[in-house]
Amino acid sequence: MKDRSYQLRPWLRFSVCTIFAFSLFDCFFIALDHASFIYWKLFLLRLLHIALLLYPFIFYRQNYVWFHPLVFNTLISAIRLFFLYLLQAISGEGLSLLIFENDALPFLNEEQIAALMAEEQLLLAISLFSYYLAYFYFPPLSKAKFLTIRKSFDLKAVLLVLLSLLVFTIFIGLSGGIGAHIASWQGGRKSALTGIGYLAMLTYAAAVSCLIWWSLDNRAGKKVIYWLSLIVSLLLMLLLGGSRSYIINIVVIGFLLWIYNRQRFSKFGFALTLTLIMFFVGCWGAARTQLQKQAAFDWDKVLSAQSMLVETQKELILRSSVRKAVYPILHYVPSQDGYLYGRSYLAAFLCWIPRQFWPEKFGLIDGLVGETFFDVNVGIPPGPIGEAYWNFGYLGVVLAFALYGCFHKSVYSLFQTSDRSTLIFLLYMLLLFNVYPITSSIISALLLFVPGLLICWLFTLVQRR
Repeated sequence: MKDRSYQLRPWLRFSVCTIFAFSLFDCFFIALDHASFIYWKLFLLRLLHIALLLYPFIFYRQNYVWFHPLVFNTLISAIRLFFLYLLQAISGEGLSLLIFENDALPFLNEEQIAALMAEEQLLLAISLFSYYLAYFYFPPLSKAKFLTIRKSFDLKAVLLVLLSLLVFTIFIGLSGGIGAHIASWQGGRKSALTGIGYLAMLTYAAAVSCLIWWSLDNRAGKKVIYWLSLIVSLLLMLLLGGSRSYIINIVVIGFLLWIYNRQRFSKFGFALTLTLIMFFVGCWGAARTQLQKQAAFDWDKVLSAQSMLVETQKELILRSSVRKAVYPILHYVPSQDGYLYGRSYLAAFLCWIPRQFWPEKFGLIDGLVGETFFDVNVGIPPGPIGEAYWNFGYLGVVLAFALYGCFHKSVYSLFQTSDRSTLIFLLYMLLLFNVYPITSSIISALLLFVPGLLICWLFTLVQRR
């Protein structure tokens, strides 16, 4: 695909390279301030990692459109990194994002944490090399061709939302009401939400149906019934599981569909979407914090700008530093905790089996990380590197990202040989935006891509030619 309207403009490529280059200053100045070689090792490995990450931007080709697998995830990472720097600047805490602490490793000093960071950067560089090797040299796994059958989907989408609302209402009634359901999260959402996977799939299918409606009807955004359906489906997703990531997922993919359909980037639309996400992450984070502390609900605190910034910043910093699970995994595995040998990947594929029928079923990796390393009843994602390493060590990282490269090449080949309609693009984005070499992404695919695929099949919206 060489459509100029989808190509990365020079200013955007330069901006992405600048953001990642700026992140190197943290490592460089810390290395200058310390006599130990470990900080220079961290800087050099970080430099290698970023050089490999920016390879498609530095040696840019015309067919590297913004949704090409080689550049898309890096674009998302650059936006997230810029967002972090922006929050740091607004909070007045400086621009450094390096925190040499980890909740699971309170006994390690700064230099020991730096050594773990350096090993993570080495693994990231190895993963990218393995990914590129697979993407450029392995043949695509499928050559099937698909085209879109355009038809009215308004009524079908509304009915799916109403069905989802009905089932959710019955579930809440059996749970003792919405208050009792939300209160059950106080002991940890992981245990409170066990066994509702099928209900979640139906609820999330309502939101996906709204995206399908959006992709089939260029005038959907001008219809009140569309926005009502979308808002109801998003509220159901939020109230069912309390997860912010899936809401953000739907909003971002909706924005990307809009860009793809218009064939041009909207700076205003991007700024608006980013602001809404920041507001939502902060407000819902503040609300969940009050809930976990069993405090009286204070709407002024939840909706305040300060609370929004603090909660958003805290969440992102926690996940990238003190609650980053890859460090305890690298520290404890395999010396104290043995390799999983693929059990976490198997658990994701067996998650559709209700635990009532298989009580001893191996749990998902996020919960295992929380219990094993952080001693909490909360799911903490290990990240793709952490999970691959915990399963098979360095070999696991190489294999996981080689398969990821093959997957990306096959998915993009299917998209290129299709009619490249907005609906096909939606299915493509549900995979590209959600599937990573980590088992939690398999759950995302089950909850978002599979319902989308089933809806397209049931209503014959896509057919193979």
